Amino acid sequence: MWDPTVVQFDALDMTDPLICGKLRMLRLNLTIGFTAVYRLHTMPDRRNLWEKLKELLHNNPDPCLMMGDFNAVLTPDDRPIGSPIQDSETKDFREFMLDTGMNDIQTYRREYAWTNNHSYSRIDRAIGNASWMTTYANLKTHSMEPQFSDHSPLKICVQMPTKNIAKQFKFFNCLADYQDFIPLISAAWGETIEHTSMIEVWRKLKKVKQSLKTLNSTQFKGTGDKIKLLRQQLQSVQKQMSQPVHQQSLIEEEKAFRAKLEEWDKIEESVFH
Repeated sequence: MWDPTVVQFDALDMTDPLICGKLRMLRLNLTIGFTAVYRLHTMPDRRNLWEKLKELLHNNPDPCLMMGDFNAVLTPDDRPIGSPIQDSETKDFREFMLDTGMNDIQTYRREYAWTNNHSYSRIDRAIGNASWMTTYANLKTHSMEPQFSDHSPLKICVQMPTKNIAKQFKFFNCLADYQDFIPLISAAWGETIEHTSMIEVWRKLKKVKQSLKTLNSTQFKGTGDKIKLLRQQLQSVQKQMSQPVHQQSLIEEEKAFRAKLEEWDKIEESVFH
C-alpha cells in the first residue's frame, strides 16, 4: 500500500519471485529502480532469480534498490544461531553480487531477519547498485520488530540527496608516514576478488579507501584535541619545573611531551595542506 500523492510505482515486471518497476517519490522529485524479492525456498529455484535480477540490472545507470526475502545467506555471519553456513549456500548469491557490482546495504537494530526459534538467519536484506551507493551512501536498512510474522520488516528512509551527503574522501599525506601504512595497503589490495576487468580494480580501490578511512579515524582523528591536551600536559609539567630544583623525571617527561607535540603539530600542518 502507498499514498499515490506521495509515491507512484510503475510496474515493469511481475513474475513469481519478484515485482520490479520504477518508484517515483513525488515530493522529493526523484526516481529509483525498485525490486521487491520474495519466496523461492530451494537453490535451483533461486538460480533463476539471480539470472532474472541480472537482466533487470543490465545497462541500468540509475540508482537501483533490491529489497526483501532473498531466502539466501550471503556471508558466514548471516546465521548467528543454527547450523554452520556451508559455502554452497552462499556461492550463487556471492557470484551474483560480484557479477553485477551490487552492494549489501548496512542494516541496524536486529542481527537477524528471520527465525523459527531454533535457527536465526539474515535472509531478508536490501542491496543497491553502484549508482545507489554513490547517491545514497549514508542510508541504512532498519530491521524492524517482526510482530506477528517470523520475518522482520525492512525500512529505508530516503531523503532528497544533497551535495556532499557522504563526507568527501581525502588522502592525508601524514597517513603515508604511519608505520603500518604499506602493510595495510598491501593487505587491502592483495585480497583475492573473483572477478576480472575494471570491477576488480574498483572493488580493490574501495577496500583500500575503507582501510585508509579506518586508519585515519583510529590514529589521526581529533588532531586538534590531541594537540590541545598535549599542550596542557606540557604546561603542567613545566609549571612543576618552575623552581630551580626539580626531579630528573620531570625533565624526561617534558622532553617526551615536547617530542609528541612537535609530531602532532606536523601532522596538523599536513592535514591543513
